[in-house]
Amino acid sequence: MLLKKYEPASLDGIIGNAEVARGVEKFIREWKGGALMISGSPGTGKSLSVKLASRAARAELVESSAADDRSLKGMQGTLKNAAGQQSLIGRKKVILIEDLDMIDSVKAVEEILKSSKFPVILIAADPYSRKLRNLRALSSPVAFKRVRHDSIAKLLRVIRDKEGLKTSDAALSHISRVAGGDVRAAIIDMESLADEKNIGLRDSENGIFETVKIIFKTRSMENVLSVLRSSEKPPEDVLLWLEWNLAEEYEKPEEIWKALDSLSKADLIAARIMKRQAWSLAKYPVLGAVGVALAKREMYKKFMRYSYPRAYAPRKDNSKLSSILHISSRRVREYAPLLKAMAKKSALPEGIEKEDVEGL
Repeated sequence: MLLKKYEPASLDGIIGNAEVARGVEKFIREWKGGALMISGSPGTGKSLSVKLASRAARAELVESSAADDRSLKGMQGTLKNAAGQQSLIGRKKVILIEDLDMIDSVKAVEEILKSSKFPVILIAADPYSRKLRNLRALSSPVAFKRVRHDSIAKLLRVIRDKEGLKTSDAALSHISRVAGGDVRAAIIDMESLADEKNIGLRDSENGIFETVKIIFKTRSMENVLSVLRSSEKPPEDVLLWLEWNLAEEYEKPEEIWKALDSLSKADLIAARIMKRQAWSLAKYPVLGAVGVALAKREMYKKFMRYSYPRAYAPRKDNSKLSSILHISSRRVREYAPLLKAMAKKSALPEGIEKEDVEGL
């Protein structure tokens, strides 16, 4: 993946927010108390800057995410120990807590901020959320701005030339403009969209489309987890979108099977979480999205218009399919992605026509 290959090795490589990133490094080096609360749009270099700043300050980075444990109960003990104990190799530590908006209770974070013997850095999409009010009072704000389109275009040209890609300057300029200041999305778009006419407009109000596209177009676990953290939709909604659009994106039956298997296991874990209130398992359903990304052998370089899941829309009469397959109408809907894939390959069971699976 180009995203990983061209990840900056130092703070000098952070485009658009280099000075802000150096301020983070200065905070770590000169820390005498307090915390930082970083905010900004996706793809502006927030998490990466903290990692590079910690490396530059020769500090050990201890990371955690509220997306993995919304109550922070599972990680509270670990973080408290890390915040209060010296590193085994004698280096300074940096405590990083991401996806703060997703946390259910901020008390655990407040305790860590008040007792930590090392710098604590928080990352939140909306730092002015009411539930983060107490944490704002305990930390200093740092805002990462959307990256200018001309800066993104310059970076894309460098990557294109090094990779020997044939994408024109005009196409790169268009990609950089519709990226909305998101460097990560621009690089993924350049890599995934082989045909220039397929470059569509990015709508910041419909971030779910970008989330789904990135998961379908990558085979990197890191990219999947990153886009889930920045998605406007919770993981359970993203999984529903993936299931609904799966058979349209993937073409090989074995890839569809593997992806559906991952989604089914994620669904079982989610059900167990709700039934037993086992919130310590909350980080595992996102692995369903990772399974979808890894199910394919290689990226499909085609343009797709992903559709809204019709989970609550009036359903087509499935009595014919139900009768032929000897399953309930509900089961027919569950098998819709597989039936659609079979229809593409003209491999439907005897008595079932393509028209019968349309609109499932």
